[in-house]
Amino acid sequence: METIQAYRKPFVGIALGMDQRPVEDLTARARIRDAAMAQFAEHGFRAATIKSIAEAAGVSTGLVQHHFGTKERLREACDQAAFDRVERQLELVAHAEREVANPDVAPALYAAGPLFVRYLIRLLLEGGSAAATLFDAMTAGTERFLSAAAPEVFPAGSRHTREGATMMTVMHLGAATLREQVERRTGASLDDPASAPRLGLVTFDVHAAMSRWLASETGSQARAAVAHSLDDLAPAATEHPKDDDDD
Repeated sequence: METIQAYRKPFVGIALGMDQRPVEDLTARARIRDAAMAQFAEHGFRAATIKSIAEAAGVSTGLVQHHFGTKERLREACDQAAFDRVERQLELVAHAEREVANPDVAPALYAAGPLFVRYLIRLLLEGGSAAATLFDAMTAGTERFLSAAAPEVFPAGSRHTREGATMMTVMHLGAATLREQVERRTGASLDDPASAPRLGLVTFDVHAAMSRWLASETGSQARAAVAHSLDDLAPAATEHPKDDDDD
């Protein structure tokens, strides 16, 4: 029962709309920052302006500049707030992971709230050092999961594990990245707290179905064919090194 409760925590937090925002986030500075995150997420970092941010926050441009100076410094404040929020959520998921081996970064991402999710997706799509830092944080937990779940396939610190964690994280970010198509096809709003456990359950079932297919004769033959092609193209790439010295 304790295991089930531990795994439910990230999803229940989403469904109940639990906002773990610090008390200091109730300030005018935080409201300006939130308005900036919304503008950056909707229009992009280059297109959003100090004026549009001020209008969205209901303050003067002078007050925005008083608190943050430049748009670049405002963006840095948004990045830091987003990182801090996701880090707190990842810690919650990591706690559950120690008990039930939860590999999914999606609960942490969605629990950050719609505003933060949209901002983070925009950040990841536009790239840069901040995006790399965020993505690395997300994949780190996935690497640990893969190495713990299947060490014979995913040795800790290996290239194969790093690549596996990268692809797994990308797949789990897909719903948020393609939210318009997801919402159109499923009829679920990703801003609706009830959608996270609903779509999460579907994802579990998809993974279970894929596991059965991969274990079938057809799945085994398909994997063998891909491995054979890889052997022909780049023999060294099929190795699973335990360190990165050969990268």
